[in-house]
Amino acid sequence: MEEQEINPLTNEELERIRTQALPTERLIHARDCFVFAANTALAFSDMASIVPEDIREQDGVYYIKKRRIKTGIFYIIPLNKTAMEILRRYGFRLPLGSLQSYNLILKEIGKICGISKRLTSHLARHTAATLMLNAGISMEVVSKILGHSNLRMTAHYAKLMDKTILNTKIEF
Repeated sequence: MEEQEINPLTNEELERIRTQALPTERLIHARDCFVFAANTALAFSDMASIVPEDIREQDGVYYIKKRRIKTGIFYIIPLNKTAMEILRRYGFRLPLGSLQSYNLILKEIGKICGISKRLTSHLARHTAATLMLNAGISMEVVSKILGHSNLRMTAHYAKLMDKTILNTKIEF
């Protein structure tokens, strides 16, 4: 079976989605959940299962630590400022309906934002992994965040951006 090419969002595209004025609460909720996923790499089912007790704090760092719904593998995800703002806005329970309706709403948001890539819950996960790797976070850490059992699974999500490659100094 041939692997499908996933083209993650850039930081600029994600910021366009995050800041776009949207006309309805339904669109705003879906956008916020997508941005949260693109900052945490959480799958839809894992986002839907978050409850306030899952949010922990240690030395000023907020994080989620629990098992993935799909695999049962533990993950730990440090929450950045954007993710925490979204969680606080919704009382630490994200406003998600069904996966099917969520993905349909994301398609609508993509059109409004002028994004030609097909926005899906899975694209947010790929975007998060790619942005983390391009920010210099190691493959091993990203793998743990994704809740993967091996690095090969994580490599499927990883896509180095040209800018990252060109900024790499190769010296012998």
